[in-house]
Order: sequence, then C-alpha cells, then structure tokens
Amino acid sequence: MVADASLFFCPKSDFDGVWHNISASLISGGIFCGSFLGPNDTMASPDYDGDAFWPIVTAFAEAEVRARFAGFEILKWEEHNVSGKTAQDVPHRWHIFSIVAKKLVE
Repeated sequence: MVADASLFFCPKSDFDGVWHNISASLISGGIFCGSFLGPNDTMASPDYDGDAFWPIVTAFAEAEVRARFAGFEILKWEEHNVSGKTAQDVPHRWHIFSIVAKKLVE
C-alpha cells in the first residue's frame, strides 16, 4: 500500500475511517509506505492560505502518527523538518513523517 503525500488531504473528520480501511486492506506481513504531514509544515500553519492552494490539510504530531502503527513493525521512520523554497520561489517549511511499516501477524 502506497500513500505518499495523499493522506495530507484527507479531512481529519474522515481520517479514522480512512486509516481503518488502509490497515484492514493489508494482509499480515503487508507493507505500508507513506507519509503524514507534521504540525510544523507551512501547510499546517494557521496562516496558510487554503483558498489559494489546498483548502483542507491534516497534520499530525509524531505521537499521533506512531499510535497509528500499533500492530505494525516500523521498518523505516524518517522525519523531514526543513525550510526552503517551492518551485515558485515561495518560502516553505516541510515537515513530513515518512514511514515504511509491515503489518504484524494477526
């Protein structure tokens, strides 16, 4: 299952159901590879202009992301928390948790 940069745009009110479906779709030993938006990302800021870009983004603190992986073996965990500029030369802070995890035997 690959969910790279797509979960950012799932409304928080729908996220538990979406995560349940992702987890349930994986067989024991199945691999999840994806990323979660962190709270320090520019898109998670209250100053972020959702009307100009994406109207809804969902960010999670590290503990919230880790809690999603109960029942998984985390194979790789990487936190990206860096500043730079977008392709349009706009300042941006990226805060992303990238995870590869194996679903444990049920």
